[in-house]
Amino acid sequence: MQTSSNYGLKLMEGTDNVKRQDFVDNFTKIDTEMRSIENEAYPIVEATGTNAYVGANVRIKSLGKGTKLTLFVGTNATGNCSLNLNSYGAKNIKDSNGNIVRNMKANIPYNLCYNGTDFILQGKGGGGNLIPKYLLAGYYGEGDNGRVDGAMVNRGAPTSNLNCGGVVNLQEGYYAGGQIIANSLASQTGGATADDTKVLNGYTYWKDGALRTGNATIQSLGGVPAKTLIDGATGNNSKYVISNNPSELLGKILLFITYTTGGTILTRGWIYYNSISTGQSTFRNFTTGGTINYYINTTPNQVTFTPSGDSWSTRRHTIIAVAVDGF
Repeated sequence: MQTSSNYGLKLMEGTDNVKRQDFVDNFTKIDTEMRSIENEAYPIVEATGTNAYVGANVRIKSLGKGTKLTLFVGTNATGNCSLNLNSYGAKNIKDSNGNIVRNMKANIPYNLCYNGTDFILQGKGGGGNLIPKYLLAGYYGEGDNGRVDGAMVNRGAPTSNLNCGGVVNLQEGYYAGGQIIANSLASQTGGATADDTKVLNGYTYWKDGALRTGNATIQSLGGVPAKTLIDGATGNNSKYVISNNPSELLGKILLFITYTTGGTILTRGWIYYNSISTGQSTFRNFTTGGTINYYINTTPNQVTFTPSGDSWSTRRHTIIAVAVDGF
């Protein structure tokens, strides 16, 4: 009597003396192997509920490490998924990374294997929170919601040159590199016509990329600083010496202000001192242009100021000489 090459079943031939036990042995082997095959398969479990799914299968006699099944759910998941199989208690359904599955879809077969604590989803690839704007256009991947086609714009490797205060607006997308270069300060401050002699002493300016300090004075720029001749003088028809050198006032405007001892301005006037000639010169009113009762007297060696009128003892006078270039 021969035997089969795979399971060793007895193969009866016409001249063999066949015993009843030969058949029992064959059927026992067949039964054992069929059970083994069945155990390796994934029994189908159709579950009800949402997220916390409940299902059963009579082929599954117990729940232990390595128990397998194919799960169909009736409704889409909206949160963490679990399965209560054959009333063995709810067990989390996790992916191969150990994350609880949240995106099961109705009528899609899911192969699960129990690891002693949780049901592990078999053969799951991809997943995660990938969305189109985070994947480069022209590529696709897999997220929790299925295929994701990239929408991120490829901006390449841009270059730009910036002057001081310039702005580069970077659009959303992917950049392969690029370079933003600030132009040299010399290129932005060239061509300045000023030099140290044209900028007042102590003040700084930029020229040809360097910070420079001026050394000019009012005199070097062709002017003379204003000079206070008298300040706050009081009296009644008194003469106040405003210069012992008449020539120093030549070409200057003499500005006159009279005010109360409390500081209230009463009158403002002016005289253009354009020639050294003896005699009296009268101040002119700033507002009306007419003469006022304030004047100066010039002698060869002295210039004096004389106020006139009433209440001079309660008034104060200030005279300032200001240089001008012609008038």
